Amino acid sequence: MYLTIIVCSVGLLFQVLFHLGTRERISERELEYQEINSSYSNQQARDWKGYLKSFSFYYLALLYLSTRLVVNMSQVYLTMFVTDTLQLDKPSIALIPLVCYLSGFCATFPLRFMTRHLGAYITYVVGVLFIFGASSLFWYYDIIGSLKVNVIVAAALLGTGSTIILVTSLSLTSDLIGKNTASGAFVFGAMSFTDKLSNGIVVSVLQQLSPCP
Repeated sequence: MYLTIIVCSVGLLFQVLFHLGTRERISERELEYQEINSSYSNQQARDWKGYLKSFSFYYLALLYLSTRLVVNMSQVYLTMFVTDTLQLDKPSIALIPLVCYLSGFCATFPLRFMTRHLGAYITYVVGVLFIFGASSLFWYYDIIGSLKVNVIVAAALLGTGSTIILVTSLSLTSDLIGKNTASGAFVFGAMSFTDKLSNGIVVSVLQQLSPCP
């Protein structure tokens, strides 16, 4: 309870700081550009019905759903895997997620270069390969010799791969919206709905198949 209160309080504080401290400055050239292209944008606008008729919408929804399953399920079960399955010491509960988050943060720096030279889809495949590498190390967690070192390497691969596929899937979703910013809320809302629904179903199934003793 106290941990949840702290997390929500810190998040609310920085959200308020963001809205109060961020100023959006629109130059005169951007205003002229918006006025010139306003009629064109209105003609080409796609509403929510148009997205429901698009194959790309469902394809990206499945991609985003799969991405969120990887990211969220690893966050949910990583600490329990470290403590219950591997029987590591208590500091590992903080160390392993920390390695995961730090590696994910470092992975954001080369992302623009990778996307520019490899493309969004190849970059996503690279992230998936990192996830497969992490999964293999988690499955064969005694392959290196030192259990803790093996898990740390796996956590670093997991954090890197999770960041790559998450940022890439969000970028592809933004590309799908394009200039149709008026219907952008519907697209991201639909993606988030499939994400939450699928995560709830998967957690329920996993708990039924492998309940805690």
